[in-house]
Amino acid sequence: MRSPFWVVQCLLHGDYENPSHYLQGQLTASAAYVTPGWAHEAGCYFAFNDLALSTPGVYQLRFLLTTVRPLPIAPNELPVVAEARSQSVTAYTQRSFPGVAASTDLAKSLAEQIMTISIRNVQQRS
Repeated sequence: MRSPFWVVQCLLHGDYENPSHYLQGQLTASAAYVTPGWAHEAGCYFAFNDLALSTPGVYQLRFLLTTVRPLPIAPNELPVVAEARSQSVTAYTQRSFPGVAASTDLAKSLAEQIMTISIRNVQQRS
């Protein structure tokens, strides 16, 4: 299955009074179709390059695959095609942040194709 109209939205899983206070950045991603690479299979990928958790804690992210075609009657009526949840994600204070890991082979392989992904070749300590 393949559609140019697929979009994935990232949300915080759970009850938060003001979720935009916790999860910030580009919360949607469009489908990117890629051919096989040295570290990935051909398929449809969604890259979230600019997500940030602003408050220290442990969170779980929720991803909703929607389609913008046909056009919805109202803005909140996009049909959900599929849903997934992340493993637990830890947000640290600046002082306790352990550093940024080097990019995975998957990220490097996808970056060689059409996907815009920031690549780090070595681990960086904040």
